[in-house]
Amino acid sequence: MEAMVFCALNDALAERPIPSLTVLTEIERITGRIPDLVFARAEIEAWAGDKTRAEKIRKDGGVRSTHFANATLAASVGAMGAAMSELELALEYRELSSVWIRTDPRFDGIRHIGKFKSLIDKLPSAG
Repeated sequence: MEAMVFCALNDALAERPIPSLTVLTEIERITGRIPDLVFARAEIEAWAGDKTRAEKIRKDGGVRSTHFANATLAASVGAMGAAMSELELALEYRELSSVWIRTDPRFDGIRHIGKFKSLIDKLPSAG
């Protein structure tokens, strides 16, 4: 399932939403059991152009997930300030996913910000 999610996310980021939206059917089938998939579906839809579900999750706050997942969800709807705040918390809590901050294309919209560059400096070096 994780591979399907990342393939769909890749399609959506590459502006090929039709293949990504077909995967959403399978995600929808099991979403209720895995909270991270609720975020994944909403994020894929947002990157593909429909921000409705992502905005609702962000507003209602009824689904719990990692700070990193909240950061990517925020980025998907253009809430870059919220994405930065969540990334700071992801690093503070040493969330495993935070290793992807350097390369994750979902954060391309904030890479130029000095605060983001400071976050990168806080990551352990790869060497």
